[in-house]
Formats: sequence, C-alpha cells, structure tokens
Amino acid sequence: MKKYAFTLAEVLITLGIIGFIAAMTLPALIQKQIEKHTVTRVKKAYSTIANAYRAAQYEYGDNFRKEINWMNSEGRVKFLDKIRPFLDIAIDCKAVEAAVCFPKLNNRLDPFYYPYLERRGTDYLSKYKNSAVILKDGTMIIIFHSPHNNMHAVQILVDINGPSKPNHYGHDTFFFFIEDSSKNQLLGKRPISGPTSCQRNSRDYAYGCADLILKNDNMDYLLK
Repeated sequence: MKKYAFTLAEVLITLGIIGFIAAMTLPALIQKQIEKHTVTRVKKAYSTIANAYRAAQYEYGDNFRKEINWMNSEGRVKFLDKIRPFLDIAIDCKAVEAAVCFPKLNNRLDPFYYPYLERRGTDYLSKYKNSAVILKDGTMIIIFHSPHNNMHAVQILVDINGPSKPNHYGHDTFFFFIEDSSKNQLLGKRPISGPTSCQRNSRDYAYGCADLILKNDNMDYLLK
C-alpha cells in the first residue's frame, strides 16, 4: 500500500502560517488577560479601602476625617492610622528603607505619568512613605494630602502591584477620593472631575480611570 506524507516544504509552510496567526493573535490575548487581571485588582482594592473606611467610621464616627488637621503631612498619617487596623498589611513603608516601597525606576514614557515621576522615577513618592503601606496581596496604598482647597478631602493612590513595574497611571496605578461632594463615600474619581480625567494626555493625571473601570469593567480608555 502506498503511504502518503507531507513534504518538508508543506510542513514548513504550515508552521509558518501557524506562527503568523499566533503572532497576530497572541499579543491581543495577552493584553486582554492583563486587562482582566487589572480590572479585578482595581475592584478588589476599591472594596478593601471602602470596607476599611466604613469600619473606621463605625469605630470613630462618620465624619472622623473632618476632625483631622489636613494642613500638614500629619493629616495623611493620622487618616492611615484610623483605617490601618482594618487593612491586611504586609509592609508598613514608614518602618523600612524608602527603597523597599519606592525603588528608583526611571525611563518611563507613558503619557499617564505625573511629570515628576517621568523625570525622577517612582522614588519621588518616597516623601509619602509615612502614609504608605503594602498589603499582603501586593497592593500599595498611599494616603496623599487633601487635594486643592478642600482640606477635609482624602486622595488615595493605589498601585495594584506595589513597587513592581510598570507604575503607569491608568495601567497599574489609580486614584480614589473621599470628600463632602462624594457624600462621604469612596469614589474612583474626584466628583468635580470632567470627561478628560482619564484620557491619554489628560492634565488630570488619570484621576478618573478607576471610576471608568468600576463602571464599565474594562480599560477601553486606553484605546482612545
């Protein structure tokens, strides 16, 4: 009986076609998986902080943040101290060398970057080490100064994979806010933020990206 087999040329052509298809589809599949992971982590971070804030309200009163003096850096430290017992903390950044939580990682080009970070690296944020923690799931939480003139507002930076790269705003680093105009609830953007608060060249430094993720379960803003 005569046996049939593929020639070497046919095998190579077939492998070439398979490789071409894989090269075309694999990046999209990887990006989709990264997006899914990021959405999950942002939602988890939101839930973690919101629950800790509610627990602190139960412990210290609904408006405990208004009893804090936000005129200096101690305000953010005191706010963290209030929610600290309700967070599953692995590393307290104020108790370790700054480089543990804020390694110098330069050469970032993404337009979501805050200008200081783009020039100086993530270690620019080391001045917030006294109000920063890394949770056991790897999420970093940093309590910032109260934004603008609302001295009782709380601005929180969250990096879903801690000091690890890419450290890009809108990619793995996001903002949450609590203030009077948010009805004392945690939001994924400042209530006064406009539609440009999560665009690639926004001057709002991606302040609204977490809000879009929470509402839409995707990161379609990266396509704009």
